[in-house]
Amino acid sequence: MPGFTRYLLAAACVISLSACDQVVDSAKQQAASMVAEQARNAANDLKQQASAVLADAGLDASKVAEQLSTQREALKQSAARLAGSDWQVLDQYVGQYPQDLGLYTELSPITPELKSLLGDKIKVLRANMAVQGPLSRDGVLYATGNKAHQGGAEAAYVLIDTRQRQLEVGLIERGQLTVYRTQGSTLVQPKDVQTMLGNLQHK
Repeated sequence: MPGFTRYLLAAACVISLSACDQVVDSAKQQAASMVAEQARNAANDLKQQASAVLADAGLDASKVAEQLSTQREALKQSAARLAGSDWQVLDQYVGQYPQDLGLYTELSPITPELKSLLGDKIKVLRANMAVQGPLSRDGVLYATGNKAHQGGAEAAYVLIDTRQRQLEVGLIERGQLTVYRTQGSTLVQPKDVQTMLGNLQHK
């Protein structure tokens, strides 16, 4: 009989532990469900707030979302066209804006050289090209730009010799110019870049 009693006690313990596991699992599921529900509610609140802000500005949230989607798709397509190592593919995009082309993105043919040349300063280049002119040609391809609301104090230019695969990047930080060049002959600066740097010297 004592053996049977011990068996009953052991069985009772197993049942109790099983019940505890079920309670814990149930609690975990309830907690996960609550977190998911809170996340959905927060996302819906943000969407409603964003829609309200856009509505106050006289904009249709669905149309804005559609435009953003279209722009993202266009950027993907442009970046895909630039993918590869052929710099001369850039020659056909004179007149288009670097940001629309994805000129400084990972898929651009000049990005590996830009990273090698600038290191972490490539982030400064991207920031200082926030407001930019189109990709232009004057002897070499070039683009100029400046940081939003910073004028000439935070600006940049990029010169690209697509045939010789040479780059020159000028970064203007706090009104001070630093020039980065790949090895090879010095690139002739286009008139727009000369004017940009001349204005910097007169400040």
